[in-house]
Amino acid sequence: MLFLAVPASSVASTGSRDGAGRVTAAISAAGDPAASQAAQLGRARAAARQAYRAALGAARRAGVRLHAGPGAIARTFSINRLQQERAAWMHAEHRYLRIAGLRRRVVHAALRQRGAHYSWGGASPAGFDCSGLVMWAYHRAGMRLPHSSYAMIRLGHAVPRRSIQPGDLIFSEGGGHVGIYIGHGMVVHSPRPGEVVSVASLSSWQVTAIRRIIHA
Repeated sequence: MLFLAVPASSVASTGSRDGAGRVTAAISAAGDPAASQAAQLGRARAAARQAYRAALGAARRAGVRLHAGPGAIARTFSINRLQQERAAWMHAEHRYLRIAGLRRRVVHAALRQRGAHYSWGGASPAGFDCSGLVMWAYHRAGMRLPHSSYAMIRLGHAVPRRSIQPGDLIFSEGGGHVGIYIGHGMVVHSPRPGEVVSVASLSSWQVTAIRRIIHA
């Protein structure tokens, strides 16, 4: 039998000193590279999944449907690739949050004008026509739209009623009237001469089209 003399300070002792003064010691492993790699992989995968969940929440608030899912993360066994996935989802979250923020800005700008009088050709708080209100509200979000509902109806892309989001444009009267969807089945618009900017139920509109201007 071979006995090794190992300094007690450099080992983890698992025994005790016997009568002859010998010490029974177990030498701790220097570290398992495979276990270390697995731990790093687990942390990278968890971080990528967290970034994905954050992006998913932001996408839902922005009305964006994600076509990729967490399956790719589960199937990836490269730490570098998982780090790239995390960075990509963090970038996507930032983009979706920006979209949702711009839409909120449009909605809030239009709602602040409730009570402003209808004015044909108007596009300021002194008075708005329907497209003037939309144009003014979108300008508050840094976007320039034409002062014409018939021109606006050709912008962005069509949205089915089931997928409508705040900030989407609602058209009626064959495109001759436009308002801004604000959520919860309601629309803010400048109706007609003699009336003021107000909120109406979407169910009262004969909808011609729904267009999304701010999108991913």
